[in-house]
Amino acid sequence: TRRSVSLRMLKELLQRPLKESPMKYGSVPGISKPVSRIAQGTMMLKSAELDASFALLDAVFAEGCNTFDTAHIYGRGDCERVFGQWVARRGIRDRVVVLEEGKIVHDLHSDSDTLASLESYFAV
Repeated sequence: TRRSVSLRMLKELLQRPLKESPMKYGSVPGISKPVSRIAQGTMMLKSAELDASFALLDAVFAEGCNTFDTAHIYGRGDCERVFGQWVARRGIRDRVVVLEEGKIVHDLHSDSDTLASLESYFAV
């Protein structure tokens, strides 16, 4: 069936070494794996649209992109959870580079959403 073919192709793509991709890679001090020159943002990932989110991530990874930009503020952490689920389900943690953003807040008291997000992020 069409679905089984796409799943088989996905498995093959996930196993393909990065060096077989046309993507260009660089290096970042402190990161031992290659870092794709193009990074995929994760702001558009949504748990309510998990299949579409996984399809996007599968497609960019299949093209050789192994670097992903995340931030807790994206979707109040939902985007990071979706990305984490994708990485775990694909078993590719050792092949991806995650760049985590932070947010500079000038006045926490005027931005209650940011303050609540930061409090939950740093809660122990």
